[in-house]
Amino acid sequence: MTEANGLKTELRFLSGVPWAEIHRAMQASFADYAIDMSYMTEHFLELRSRKNGVDLAVSPGLFAGGELVGFTLVGLGPRRGEPAAFDSATGLVRAWRGQGWASALFAHALPALRKRGVKVFVLEVLQGNQAAIRAYKKSGFRIVRELDCFDLRPQGPLAAAPPPAGITIERAGSEVLPTFEREAGWPLSWECSFDAQRRSGRDVAIWVAQTGGDPVGMVAFHTALSWLMACQVRPAWRRRGVASALLR
Repeated sequence: MTEANGLKTELRFLSGVPWAEIHRAMQASFADYAIDMSYMTEHFLELRSRKNGVDLAVSPGLFAGGELVGFTLVGLGPRRGEPAAFDSATGLVRAWRGQGWASALFAHALPALRKRGVKVFVLEVLQGNQAAIRAYKKSGFRIVRELDCFDLRPQGPLAAAPPPAGITIERAGSEVLPTFEREAGWPLSWECSFDAQRRSGRDVAIWVAQTGGDPVGMVAFHTALSWLMACQVRPAWRRRGVASALLR
């Protein structure tokens, strides 16, 4: 235990810390974020954490005067066949930024992650959040790819897009995912990965386009988070309207 800003500070893992307390810290940390995070209720935070495989036993928190003022929610799971960790969210209350605490949170987590056999630690960050990017680079992270984020706010019911002749669309379960996982042309983001879809269980609705019982396309949608996690069509069936029908 140390002292900073006139308060006793402690870095420790979040095991046993109520989600309500973590949620309060998150709302305080993201109050001035580039994206409006007011939608992230405590329930949504728990759902997203489950989707991302968050394990509070390896998720460090910064406590000042007994209050949670910083945290990193760490998810565990496979990535390209190796044990990996994912920064599901890192937040610091404004008064605790710019003092090296973000790096301290990562440093506190690393020994526990190594014991779990973790080989790589990944995260996603807004490109405009230069302060966070500098902190992550200082901690040893490097940029490996850029992602685009799309948002749809329909003003009414979407017009139907009938599937191509011979194609039917039906609800399915996670048993169809391995077929598309094997044929994915690129690794999905951690947030939307096939493992994230499986971890979400019944919260993810999956529709499959098929012909003669053979699946040719799929779409996965997290109904609670309103999050489109994947839309994929097998190579031989692309550019025939299958994806459009699935999305509609």
